Amino acid sequence: GINAEYGVAFTEEVRRNGVYASARERVECIGCLVAPSDVKISKLCDDINVGDCRHCLCRPMWCVQCMAKWFANRQDQGAPERWLSGKAPCPTCRSKFCMRDVQFLAD
Repeated sequence: GINAEYGVAFTEEVRRNGVYASARERVECIGCLVAPSDVKISKLCDDINVGDCRHCLCRPMWCVQCMAKWFANRQDQGAPERWLSGKAPCPTCRSKFCMRDVQFLAD
């Protein structure tokens, strides 16, 4: 279905953003409570004070699949072809972010 295809596309986009180094211990994803948290929102799309996106200070709490579902559910449901270029609020602090701002955690 469209959500499975989107999950794959979202993951591929996140892989292009490099990795986020974090010394924090990984916790269970608070979305699914199964997978370990493996992504961090960190403003990369522009200079820190430019554009709509904001720096998120939340610790990594989400797995990439739950973040993909969160992001997709906040997009125009009638235009899935534009989802990857959209923006969404952080699930915790509500700082706005885009695809360029999501990074996998470094191993």
